[in-house]
Amino acid sequence: MHRPDIESQIRCIETRCKVEVSKEGPIEIYWDHVGGETSEVALDSAAQHARFIECGMISGYNEGHRGVSNLFNLSRTGIQVTGFQVSSLWDKYDSAGYY
Repeated sequence: MHRPDIESQIRCIETRCKVEVSKEGPIEIYWDHVGGETSEVALDSAAQHARFIECGMISGYNEGHRGVSNLFNLSRTGIQVTGFQVSSLWDKYDSAGYY
């Protein structure tokens, strides 16, 4: 089974370096907390049936939200998107003594 170099892929996306992303190959798993242009690069570089984890879109918090212009890639490539908020996990970690 192919195991993607996730750390390298994320570093490339966060610096919006499309050339490096293409050298690494399509993104199979992407953890997104930035949104905006960064998400667009990830969507353009996604493998068929890639998995995206969304836990925020900080790029739009202070300046307003311009949205992601290429969401059609979700249906074109069969990307699975799962979203969550960190606050939904607080009870779990509080009961385990992490807070």
